[in-house]
Amino acid sequence: MRCNALASLILVLLSVVAFGEGPKYKKPDVAVPQNWQSPIPWREAAPSDSIPKNAWWKLFGDSELDQYEERAIANNQTLQAAIARLAQARSFARVTASGLYPELDAGVSAQRQRLSATRPLNGAAIAPTTVTQNVFTIPFTLNYEIDLFGRVRKSLESANAALQASAADLENVRLLITSELAADYFQLRELDALRRGQRNGLGGGSRAGADRCASSGPGGEPSRLRSGDLPGSCGGGRR
Repeated sequence: MRCNALASLILVLLSVVAFGEGPKYKKPDVAVPQNWQSPIPWREAAPSDSIPKNAWWKLFGDSELDQYEERAIANNQTLQAAIARLAQARSFARVTASGLYPELDAGVSAQRQRLSATRPLNGAAIAPTTVTQNVFTIPFTLNYEIDLFGRVRKSLESANAALQASAADLENVRLLITSELAADYFQLRELDALRRGQRNGLGGGSRAGADRCASSGPGGEPSRLRSGDLPGSCGGGRR
């Protein structure tokens, strides 16, 4: 009778372990043509946004841009917040993974006491003497949760997915900050070059006009400009 009851209990426990975790996700079958191919350049998506992009801006060979990028990475608060979120997600994943293993708590304590010879004996028929006692204690507890219904494993999968998402967010934020800085930097350089070109063009045009007016006299002799001449014309405004 006892053997049958024990066998029934074992059978029930095995059934709970087998079916307690729940069904796993299965990718649905999609009917596609037998010879179907994606046109170039389309291909199957392979996200890799969590991979570090390194110092890509160094390809430009601009030392001033390198300094700005390093300062932005070191001082940008949005990037620092993303780094903190990644560290938090990593720590949470580690704590969640610890649920798969036994938990052992242990401690050591020591106590030393001395009993005086003049202590009250409370009617005991013993000779009062000095007594020194040493007490050592090593307590420990061992806990282990059997993951019958897959709660710990599912929580670990969720924590790992959150960790990957945080890593991708960090690299995306880093790429966004560095790329925006590089774009603004080169736009300013372009505007500075355009401004210098306009200044040089205006200055060169004024000097060339003055030279033409000075050499436009009769017989190639230099002519004198009078106060009545119009700006930008040679000898204009004469009466």
